[in-house]
Amino acid sequence: MEVNFDEILKDDAFKNVDENKVAVFKEIADKLEGKNASESMRILLEYQYSMPQGKTVSAEEKTLMLNAIMKRLPETERIRFSAILKMAGVIS
Repeated sequence: MEVNFDEILKDDAFKNVDENKVAVFKEIADKLEGKNASESMRILLEYQYSMPQGKTVSAEEKTLMLNAIMKRLPETERIRFSAILKMAGVIS
């Protein structure tokens, strides 16, 4: 069952996140639509490396985004994505 990203963004946890960051999160989520775990990781890395100098995402914001992304993945891809994130040292 696919989870709608707009519904995820209504969660109270996103209320304190800058609206520009939320817009980027939504853009990323749209690009990840239908992608497998490896493709998703590549897209996330592209965004990470293309962020303007001085712009950062807090650990809490990163966790929110990754959790939102994983909610949208089928279970097998969620497991793969989590494993890739662990191998890359993004999550523990």
